[in-house]
Amino acid sequence: VKESERQVPVTPPPTGWSSWNSFSNTVDSAVIMQQTKALVASGMQKAGDRFINIDEGWWLGDRDKDVSIVVDPKQWPALKAGEQSGDMSNIVRYVHSFGLKAGIYTDAGESGCSFYGPDIGPPRPHTGSEGHYDQDFLQFAKWGFDYVKVDWCGGHGENLDPPVQYAAIAHAIERAERITGHSLFFSICNWGNNSPWT
Repeated sequence: VKESERQVPVTPPPTGWSSWNSFSNTVDSAVIMQQTKALVASGMQKAGDRFINIDEGWWLGDRDKDVSIVVDPKQWPALKAGEQSGDMSNIVRYVHSFGLKAGIYTDAGESGCSFYGPDIGPPRPHTGSEGHYDQDFLQFAKWGFDYVKVDWCGGHGENLDPPVQYAAIAHAIERAERITGHSLFFSICNWGNNSPWT
């Protein structure tokens, strides 16, 4: 075989749909269910789009006595009998039932992007994962998410050090994957600042 004719397998990029551009920080289970069905019906799934990504607005910034993320049961109700409201694994199972993968959002800082800028919904503090990396990424993996977008608005607002934070997040993801046996695609979102590719 000539060098120019060699076929090299390439892992496809994690393309799909994200709630941010259409719904900003006003996302809930009804939106995700509707968009999951639309991705399939439109033929985008057959074209290679595999991800339904839930961006900011999926939680209100509250934590319980164990400092675990508290999810609003009105935003994320049980989708069928036997499920518990406010459990994000319900929506993950729904997305997976279509043969798609599910993504979730957090920020490297203490608060996410909607806290720092004008958005459709109210600004919500405490919606980032700073100080809770191990706990939050383990929770994402336990819920069954396949992808996690880590934004940088809180990191930028707090003047955090990107290599330090990204390394801590990568280690937290590795630990979560070891514990659960479930892989999380790590998506760094800092708009190309601070050379995230390094």
